[in-house]
Amino acid sequence: MDTNDVKIFESVAEHQSFTKAAKSMFTVQSNVTARIKSLEEEFGAELFDRDSRRIGLTPSGEILMRYCKQIGQLLDEAKSSIKNRELLPGR
Repeated sequence: MDTNDVKIFESVAEHQSFTKAAKSMFTVQSNVTARIKSLEEEFGAELFDRDSRRIGLTPSGEILMRYCKQIGQLLDEAKSSIKNRELLPGR
């Protein structure tokens, strides 16, 4: 799993659509589908309930979403810390 997979997962959950997620991520739907399938294989669980009209998170998907939010916050903190450190003069 990489940070782009996290963003794709969050986008699918937000839009409740692989197609809309693909558009928002500036990629093709087949890529989104492949990344989600890869995540499901990696975690050994279905992350989305799918039917012909809608898509939603499974209980496993809900758990992963909580961790994705934490990952996003940690990445933002890391970027901010590094940026602020580079602004300080000296060692």
